[in-house]
Amino acid sequence: MRLFDFCALALLVTSLASALPQDSDSEPARYTPSGRRIFSLPADSHLEQSGNKFNVVAANGSVVHVFERHSVGSSVPLEKRQSVSFAVDVSASPAFNDTLQYFNTSVVVPPAPTSFDSQLLFLTSGIVLVDDTGPFLYMAGGLQYGGTILQGGSYWTPTIFLQDLPGTDFGQLRFKFGNVVLQPGTVLDISTTINTNPPPEANFTWYELAIVSSAANVSYLSLVSDLESDGVNVAPIIPRFRAQEEGVLSGADYPAGELVFGDVGVGLTTGVPKGVKWVVNANATVQPGLSVDVQKDGATDAQIAVVFPESE
Repeated sequence: MRLFDFCALALLVTSLASALPQDSDSEPARYTPSGRRIFSLPADSHLEQSGNKFNVVAANGSVVHVFERHSVGSSVPLEKRQSVSFAVDVSASPAFNDTLQYFNTSVVVPPAPTSFDSQLLFLTSGIVLVDDTGPFLYMAGGLQYGGTILQGGSYWTPTIFLQDLPGTDFGQLRFKFGNVVLQPGTVLDISTTINTNPPPEANFTWYELAIVSSAANVSYLSLVSDLESDGVNVAPIIPRFRAQEEGVLSGADYPAGELVFGDVGVGLTTGVPKGVKWVVNANATVQPGLSVDVQKDGATDAQIAVVFPESE
């Protein structure tokens, strides 16, 4: 079993979507516009992976929610809560053979889209966690435009969220002090780094995902299995950029121009890797569609541009 102890710092309260056992007594905290339930999780809870599901465990040890990796083989159907389609991924290649030390980038908040029709955009940078069955969780930070049930609206806001892979459902951290509105031109520094401050755990490494800006600084800790744990070989962490959307109908629903992830840096515990390429994986089913321009490859000062379609 792999354990991920998600510790939200003082500025954050964890709030995620979940699929509950049918005999659960928990009441939904919120509903999506389509009537599906979303549950707020206790701030002191953590996630434990068990087979093809994630148990959300409270401080007293009780299971308060369950995430299902698949509905196959389970008596509990997977209920989608919040979901977005991935438009394009950009991942570091080849896969590293050593432990990730850091993955850093910076981004400038773009202008708002010309029109707002309840569309939802996520433009994020983060890491993909991999177990013995393949990629299973994306932990990321970046920009959100549009509203979820937890935050946002017709403006940009910072976001930190978790996404079950290969699915589209996601959970977000909610700011205790309300929406943080980011003005166009604001610079966000996004980083995922090994954190040596928490007490060490055998066969696990603490990673800190952080967003630093003039508007707000937020951090998030997770406990990640090392490359080998309990006799199971685990693939290294994958650095990734991801653009996702929901409800986009035309080019006017995107910002103008492009959004550039600059100052991209990747380091391993053994040093800076050589020969890093940034590989684009686009989803052709998402229209009008985003494109990516890898303006500079490498593990130092790389530059990735997400190019928005022109307004009609």
